Amino acid sequence: METVYNIHRGQFGLNTTGYVGFRTDVNGGAGWLKIHILDRNSDGYPDQAVLISYAYNNVAGGTILAGQTTDALSTPEPGTASLALLAAGAAGVLALRRRRRGETAS
Repeated sequence: METVYNIHRGQFGLNTTGYVGFRTDVNGGAGWLKIHILDRNSDGYPDQAVLISYAYNNVAGGTILAGQTTDALSTPEPGTASLALLAAGAAGVLALRRRRRGETAS
């Protein structure tokens, strides 16, 4: 079982949504919880917290931003090889069309 040893929280008003950050003693993991604080009986004190979403990063020394659910550095980008393959395929399609029309490359 993991022990949460460091919690950072903001000040939550009643019937509001916010983030709670935490860090554990296992591999220096960190994460966040998005919660909604409720005052169901209207007595001025919070009596319920609803977990809306969460994320956890178990990479030692890694970071995670509140609300982040994917690796910020893993933005999908086409690689050089895939773009070259796409260009070669497009050139092949163009050559095939020209051959079918009886045209020659100039």
